[in-house]
Amino acid sequence: MAPDQLLSKTIHFLRFPLIFSVVVSHTNFVGTIIDGVDYVQTGMYPIYDFIYCLVKQELASFDVTTFFFFAGFLFFYKADFTQTTYVNKLKNRVHTLLIPYLFWNALVLAMMIGGNLLLTGLTSGSNQLLASKSITEWLNMFWSYKLDAPVASQFWFIRDLMMMGIFSPLLYMAVRYLKWIWIPLVGCLWIAGITLPVTGFSLTAIFFFSLGAWFSIHKVNFATLFLPMRKVLLAVFLVLVGVNMALWYADLKPIYDIVHNINVLVGMAAAIGWVARGNELEKIHISEKIAGATFFVYAYHLLAVFFCQKVWLKLFQPVNEVSLVVGYFVIPVLIAAVGVGLYHLFHKISPRFTAIITGGR
Repeated sequence: MAPDQLLSKTIHFLRFPLIFSVVVSHTNFVGTIIDGVDYVQTGMYPIYDFIYCLVKQELASFDVTTFFFFAGFLFFYKADFTQTTYVNKLKNRVHTLLIPYLFWNALVLAMMIGGNLLLTGLTSGSNQLLASKSITEWLNMFWSYKLDAPVASQFWFIRDLMMMGIFSPLLYMAVRYLKWIWIPLVGCLWIAGITLPVTGFSLTAIFFFSLGAWFSIHKVNFATLFLPMRKVLLAVFLVLVGVNMALWYADLKPIYDIVHNINVLVGMAAAIGWVARGNELEKIHISEKIAGATFFVYAYHLLAVFFCQKVWLKLFQPVNEVSLVVGYFVIPVLIAAVGVGLYHLFHKISPRFTAIITGGR
C-alpha cells in the first residue's frame, strides 16, 4: 500500500472510534441531578469511580487531541500556504465549521428552554434561570457559557479549531521557521498543564494543531513513522496507565496530570501505529455508513448523554455500583447506534439540510 494511501486510510478509520471515545468520555453519572437530588457524588461508589477514571482519563484520553492533530495536518496538507490558499480555506470552513457550530448551539439552547418549561424535574440542576439572563449572557452562550465552553459544550473543540484556522498564518510561520523551538515550547507548556486566559485559545488546540501542521509542512508521514514503533508505544502506554492509576489512587494530582499528558501523546501515536498496521495488512475496515455519521454523532450526543443518564438513574433504583458500571458502558453504545441511525434517516429525508448541519460531511 502506498504511503499516502496508508495515511489517508488511517485517518479515515480512526475518526469514528475517536468520536465514540468522546461519547464515552462525556458519560458520567457523577453530578446527575433529578428533582433537586444529586444521586451520584464522587466517593460514593468507589468501583464506579475507579472504572470511570481508568476509561475516561486513561484509555479514552487522546480522542480530542488526535482530532486537533489531524486537523492541523490536513489544513496544510499538500498546499502552498499563500494568501489565496488561506482565504479559500477560511471560506470553506464557514460551511464545514461555522454554520454547524451556530446551528447546534442554537438547537441546544432551544432545547434547554423547552426542557426548563416542560421537563422541570429532569432538567433541574445548577443552571441559572434562562429568563433572568441579559442580552450579553445570551450571546455569550454561543462562545463561553460554562467552563469556557459554549452552550453545546462539546463544540468548544470546533470553536478552538476555527481560531486555529484564523490564526493559521502565524502558526505556519512558527512551525516552519521555528521547527525545533515552537513544538517543544508549546508541548512542554501543555504537558505542564499551563492554561491561557483567553477563551478559544487552549494550549491543547495550539499544541496538537501545530504538531499536526509540523508533520504536514515538513512532509513527514506519521502513519509510516509510528507503524514500526507501535509495540513499544503500546507497552509504554499501558505501563503509564498503571502508573497513573496508582497516582490517582494516592491522590498525587500534580504528578498525575503530567504523566497523564505525556501518556496522551504516547496513546495517540500507538493508536495511529496499530491502525496503520491493520490497514497495511488490510485486516480492518469501517463501514462508510458508520464513518459518514461521525460528525452527527459528535454534534448530537451530549444532550442525549444527559437525558439517558437521568432516565437510567430513574429506572434503576436504588442506585448501586452494578447499575452505574453497566450504564456507563451501555449508554455510549446506545447513543452511538441511535446517532448513526438518525443521521441516515435525516439524510434520506433531507440530504441537503443534513449536509448543512454536518458541514457537508
